[in-house]
Amino acid sequence: MHSFNNSPRNSDDYDKAKTIRKVSELESNNRNLNARLHSMSVAINAARVGFWEMDLSSGNFHISASYAAMLGYKTDKLTQSFETILNLLHPDDVDLFFSNHINFLTNPETRLNLRFRMRDSNGNYRLIQSSGFATSLDSHGRPSCISGIDIDIDYKQCPETKTRTNCSGVYPLHVLSR
Repeated sequence: MHSFNNSPRNSDDYDKAKTIRKVSELESNNRNLNARLHSMSVAINAARVGFWEMDLSSGNFHISASYAAMLGYKTDKLTQSFETILNLLHPDDVDLFFSNHINFLTNPETRLNLRFRMRDSNGNYRLIQSSGFATSLDSHGRPSCISGIDIDIDYKQCPETKTRTNCSGVYPLHVLSR
């Protein structure tokens, strides 16, 4: 009786087979990860959510492609800077925006949570809900990097009419600070 063994005949063959199996497994995991990332990207765009991150020590600022799309811009048309965000803010919301950020930076254990209006690519103002937190602290316990998401809630409900529509109008500050 002859015994059939599917294992390689020597240790070099065994190591090669093991490596091939590992590479195949990694390729499969990579395909699955890419599929999940694509699904997440589609969901983020559908939800009108944008990601932002600011490194306070270097001043580097990043806006995701979905952030630009949320406002109707192409990514390459928005400069990756905090100044870009400030330039898109409604003039009446600048003080509220800064006071919330200063409060957050002096109390890093809190979350940044505010509403403000931003100008979209058509020149209209959209109501944005922003949430963020310190992702790293410096040696003095102050935020050195903050990250968050902004959500376009303008289309959800107009405060004046309580209807689901694009209201892109002027909101009193008491509505924005809720």
